Amino acid sequence: MKISRCFFSLILLVLWISSLQSSIAFAQQPAGELDSVQISFWPDFDDPSVLVLITGQLPENTPLPAQVSIPIPENAQINAVASIDEAGMASIDFDTADGNVTFVISSPRFRVEYYAPYQQDGLSRSYDFEWIADVAVAELSAEVQQPANANTLTSEPAASNMFTNQTDGLFYHVLDSRPVPVGTSYQLSFQYDMASDALTVGQVTSAPELASGQDVVGPAEGGNNNWLLFAAIAGLVALAVIGTWFVATRTTGRKSSRPIKPKPKKAENTKSKEMVFCHNCGQVAEGNDRFCRRCGTELKRM
Repeated sequence: MKISRCFFSLILLVLWISSLQSSIAFAQQPAGELDSVQISFWPDFDDPSVLVLITGQLPENTPLPAQVSIPIPENAQINAVASIDEAGMASIDFDTADGNVTFVISSPRFRVEYYAPYQQDGLSRSYDFEWIADVAVAELSAEVQQPANANTLTSEPAASNMFTNQTDGLFYHVLDSRPVPVGTSYQLSFQYDMASDALTVGQVTSAPELASGQDVVGPAEGGNNNWLLFAAIAGLVALAVIGTWFVATRTTGRKSSRPIKPKPKKAENTKSKEMVFCHNCGQVAEGNDRFCRRCGTELKRM
């Protein structure tokens, strides 16, 4: 009976864990909208490709934690995926599938960084970007960092503003921001000519902040968003199995070590156990004596 109760308790525990997982999954519903997305393009920055930095912001009323999925090119090489809060940026786990990178954040801001190849013809470079997402963006803005070794840079659509960053001394080409509804294509192309193949990172005194430059361990591509949850569930199940085995073992041990009750003996003839005394001399009779062994008087038995 005790083993059956333990097995029933284990079943209840498994059902509770399943309901807990469902509750957590429900709490991580995909974000239906992004309040803002800022995309920065850094061509030939620290690699002969385009470093794309996407900084996003969820609406204030978004329940957290929230699942976010944004598009990335098929040939993209993920550099970092991070959440952003008051303490700075911290790398988080992510999945890549079907042209999207998906992750779960507990803060409303996030950063995705990846490298994408450009087209090259000698010292001339060009890059085409397209964004088509299953999530609406209330305001999408873009800017292109002109490489330190580039003579000119043009874009389509054309930049509405250009400024020099006082931190790194580089030129930035800024495009007008606009909303991007679900499934709508946002496209941007830019071209530039290099004086040489030298990268920007070796020519600036202060490089901008990268999520991969934080003092955190970046996850491997294709990491599981719920690995902590799965680890906790596996631990609980293991504890339940061990506990059930322990209780069952103790119960079986107690049953096997319980002393066996002896079978009741048949009642013996109480007359044979009665002590008979000689009424003449007081000598104790033995066995079935009819006469006293001392005085020979005939014994009187009951």
